[in-house]
Amino acid sequence: MTRILVTGADGVLGRAVVRAALQKGVTVRAWTHRPAVSKTSEIQYIDGDIQDVVLADTATKNVEIVLHLAARKRDEPDSHDVNVDGSRILAEAARRNGVSSFIYVSTQSAKLKEQGVYAKTKREGEDAVRSVFPNVTVIRPSLLIGDTIDGLIGTLMSAVALLFTPVFGSGQAIFRPMHIDDLSVALITLALKDESKGKVMDAGGSEEYTFIELLHLLRGVRGSRGKTVKLPVWMGLIIAKVLSHLPHPPITRSNVIGGNEVVPMDVGEFRRLGEVQSRPLAEALRSAWQKTKIGKEPALLLGYIGAKPMPSLVERYSQACRLHNREQAIDTSRFLLPLQDAWTKLYEKNGVLQDKLLIAAAIYEADIHSANALLPRERSLAIVILQSILYGLYGAVMIIACHILFLFPARTRHGV
Repeated sequence: MTRILVTGADGVLGRAVVRAALQKGVTVRAWTHRPAVSKTSEIQYIDGDIQDVVLADTATKNVEIVLHLAARKRDEPDSHDVNVDGSRILAEAARRNGVSSFIYVSTQSAKLKEQGVYAKTKREGEDAVRSVFPNVTVIRPSLLIGDTIDGLIGTLMSAVALLFTPVFGSGQAIFRPMHIDDLSVALITLALKDESKGKVMDAGGSEEYTFIELLHLLRGVRGSRGKTVKLPVWMGLIIAKVLSHLPHPPITRSNVIGGNEVVPMDVGEFRRLGEVQSRPLAEALRSAWQKTKIGKEPALLLGYIGAKPMPSLVERYSQACRLHNREQAIDTSRFLLPLQDAWTKLYEKNGVLQDKLLIAAAIYEADIHSANALLPRERSLAIVILQSILYGLYGAVMIIACHILFLFPARTRHGV
């Protein structure tokens, strides 16, 4: 039976690759940065830093294939350590332990003439692996989408909700978006073929979009009516520099550069060898957007009525919505919800939002833990006496303050 090591197995793409491998009957060893939250007996787990030489040696023993996904993607300070040094250490361990096939998942931005930190370190990672493992297979995916809206697509989806969506530069960069599940199946298919060894392949879907066309498509999926505004690249780089101090910046220097330079792609060989069956992009985006709204809604509405969105409450809320035929997701946000609540109370009392708020309130009040929180708390005699003293002191201070103000009637009268 074929055995494969998947690094970055706790990421969105990593989890999809592991699922695809198991479906093809491949034995999986999953390397995660942190201990896996939920484990299954079908998978052997390893956790720790990709730069750990000892772990790399352990992870690559008794496997035929290494599929390397682990990477820093947001221009983090340790990007070189992970993307370059970690990749080289893994390749050296794979060669020592006789691994027959090494697949390095890179990025389209590695082909850019002007590169940000992510693109530069991924390209250097390719070279680092190739210097140790000459017949490495390098896959350079275009933009990826998943079952929910997140990552760069999530940032763009938020951007198109604005009245004006900024585009830095020409906006003519080419993308071939592809669903993560489709890429995952193709990667496992390629991993099992000797024909793919030593090749460098662009990976993407069957449809081609410019950056501006992609924004237009996202705007249609979201139902927003904003406009695209072109801004100079230098302005985007300044904004990216300012945002780089955030833990998870919504836009990076690599994003600005990558969204401006036109890099041609040839996905023919990848799609042929990977036997790719990719779904239409518009259909995938609509499905992901609907699932994203449905996934965020329980916590949003429960939090709005004052409930802590515990998993048990979220599950019961979802079940109640299905039971009452209220599965349609609400297009709202934490900031818009109070206004929508007030508006629908006046004009849509029996609408979906008010029904869902009623369901959330009923679920919250019916839950035993929530009920205990809503009931008066039992207090000891000492606590009651202490609270009485504090209230008495507060009242005495207010009375004294009022008497002091009455000593200055003119100032009090005129509010001076």
